[in-house]
Amino acid sequence: MAMFNILILTNMGKSKYQPASGAFVRAQFKTLVDLKSTDIDYSYYEMPKVALDSTLSIKRYTLFFLCFFKNFILSKKTINILHVHFFFPTIVLALSYKLFRNPKVKIITTFHGSDIYYYEPFKWWYKLCFSFVEHSIFVSKNLKKRFYKKDMKCDVLPAGIPSVFRHNRKVEKTFDLIFVGTLDENKGIFRLKELVEQLSENIQIAIVGSGKLNNVINDLDKYSNVSYFTYCNTEHLAFLYQSSKWLVNLSYNESFGLVMAEAMACGVPVVASETDGSTSQIKHGVNGYVYKQDSCLVKNVIGTLKNTSQETYELLSKNSLMISEQYKLAVVCEKILKLYLQVGKK
Repeated sequence: MAMFNILILTNMGKSKYQPASGAFVRAQFKTLVDLKSTDIDYSYYEMPKVALDSTLSIKRYTLFFLCFFKNFILSKKTINILHVHFFFPTIVLALSYKLFRNPKVKIITTFHGSDIYYYEPFKWWYKLCFSFVEHSIFVSKNLKKRFYKKDMKCDVLPAGIPSVFRHNRKVEKTFDLIFVGTLDENKGIFRLKELVEQLSENIQIAIVGSGKLNNVINDLDKYSNVSYFTYCNTEHLAFLYQSSKWLVNLSYNESFGLVMAEAMACGVPVVASETDGSTSQIKHGVNGYVYKQDSCLVKNVIGTLKNTSQETYELLSKNSLMISEQYKLAVVCEKILKLYLQVGKK
């Protein structure tokens, strides 16, 4: 019999338009379950499909809360630890459980980026919600530095990358560049368009992702050197990384940037804009390159492709593999399990 019950809770969820949304949380949950701790029984709750189908945010979160209330607050099963992914507004569900079901429940929260960036400067109600958190996890050191509270119990842990992302020398490099991410302004979709327009025809680029600005990618159909994939499962995505020489990341804000860690685990160096995530993972000239967020960004990316020798590239690739080891999902989940046991036995 389990010593205590843990619910992993996120406002993410797989939808028609964002099929990869929340994939890293689901992968973390599965890995934790596979660790088979006899002290713990796990449950998982994400934004249900009935809520994701709504285009209205208020309707979506109302359904999110009502389904949670029915499935967990009214349940006979008592949750001892609530692990919240994406602090606000998901924390409201955790606080409701604490108020209406189990006042002794311990709350752990993982901050992923937007749950901090979008709420700066932090309001009184945000700080009040956080006062009920037992322990915090930040996906990068730079993200932690942005938080208003310094004296707190916390760890720095990335979401973790599955073992399917690994180096395979037998796969031919058919793409010079690969871009992976949601197609929106924050991920640099217009920078990507500018990059494609300036690439020579012999430089092949793979673009993986979908989002509200899909039409921007549709405009790039005329370029024969562009291969577009709306969605890939993890095995196909790993193959595309292995088939690429470089990953390009053009984000304005990136708290960690899991795609960078995934690419490095496949031996693919990263060329990125300067963000919290890129500076946490990439040492300029060691396992990739980080460039300032200015008008020269695209020019610097193209210059890197043209001017990096094969000898330098192979060293960057080797270093990428070594640095990515710390981001492996199994390593991250072992640390999370240890945290659960510490918090649960208090």
